[in-house]
Amino acid sequence: MGIFSTLFREIVYRPLLNAFAFLYEILPYSDVGLAAIILVVVVRFILHHSIVQSVRAQLVMPEIQQRLKEIQKQYKDNREVQARETMRLYGEYGMHPFSFLTPLLIQIPVFIGIYQVFSKGITLDDPSLLYSFLPAVTSFNPIAFGLVDFTERSVVMALLAGASQFFQSYLAPKPPRLPATAKDDIGRMMQWQTTYIIPVVFTVIALSVPSAIAFSWTAFNLVAIVQQSWIYRRMAYERRLRGARPIAHEDGDARRG
Repeated sequence: MGIFSTLFREIVYRPLLNAFAFLYEILPYSDVGLAAIILVVVVRFILHHSIVQSVRAQLVMPEIQQRLKEIQKQYKDNREVQARETMRLYGEYGMHPFSFLTPLLIQIPVFIGIYQVFSKGITLDDPSLLYSFLPAVTSFNPIAFGLVDFTERSVVMALLAGASQFFQSYLAPKPPRLPATAKDDIGRMMQWQTTYIIPVVFTVIALSVPSAIAFSWTAFNLVAIVQQSWIYRRMAYERRLRGARPIAHEDGDARRG
């Protein structure tokens, strides 16, 4: 096993698996469905700061790029002033040039770890991964809520995963509308694909994997909807404090917090 695989297992996968096992053992009726929901909520809460950074970057980066063009045009003959004004601009938004990328480097390994917990960890193929100081778990009862076998495929769970992904994308705050450019057209196309195509892809994938994975996707999406709503309201409040105008969106409205 390579060093990166070992690090991932010990830092990400094993703690998540043990958290799931701990929740399963202490919850009433030892229900895997309830344990999965609580684990997802806890993980999203732990990642909340990085998620806020991601959403903030998604919303304000188009504005920053528009103002960067103005700075580059105004100070095209003075690189030093251009660099200083660029950093000042990022500081004005509480951002840095890698604000969009950095949170993803934190979130992606965790999401992969969650996927592995519900794809292979739920069968507990390797009990040695469980910490000895936690309540002993010899196996998981895969029947969630007395209805769904998490180790089997489920059409209902797959459809719920796709539907929740659609609503999560549809309700997600959209970047501000900027003057029409080629990049703006590409951005609108990507938003359309994210809203309408990705949920279909998720549904197709969910039909071919254990229902535990589809259920975890659904839970993640539902919690994400709540988080995104809170984040956008917070940002709208911050904009009002700065005296900024509300963000104009693709559908022509101006959402207010």
